[in-house]
Amino acid sequence: MIGHPTSIDANVPIAFFTYEFDAKRGGYNIVPNKDFISQAERIISREGIGKDGTIFVMCRSGGRSAMAAKALVKAGYTNVWNLVEGFEGDKDDQGVRSLNGWRNAGLPWSYKLKPEQAWISTHTGTSLDID
Repeated sequence: MIGHPTSIDANVPIAFFTYEFDAKRGGYNIVPNKDFISQAERIISREGIGKDGTIFVMCRSGGRSAMAAKALVKAGYTNVWNLVEGFEGDKDDQGVRSLNGWRNAGLPWSYKLKPEQAWISTHTGTSLDID
């Protein structure tokens, strides 16, 4: 986990990283969260926000949150904002995300989530016991 703003209502991923490595990209593949809108709407409803209420979305660097904002607008939400610099911001010359973003601006953040902020999977597959 890279951390998050302390004031978030919840973490609802627009996509998930897989265990499939893509050598061409140099990273793991991602797949869309097909339940993103319904999961986001549960949080939006819990917080008492209507279709015209203010909603901010953020990811590590702004790309996935742009997709989330577009999906929410398509679902009828009219006041959605993407924090374009993201949580960690842009990469510097050494490839480190240190140029801008929420955390680099010195805004309040944490690695620790409260239970109501955590994303809970609705997946009903088999769990694994690891020795």
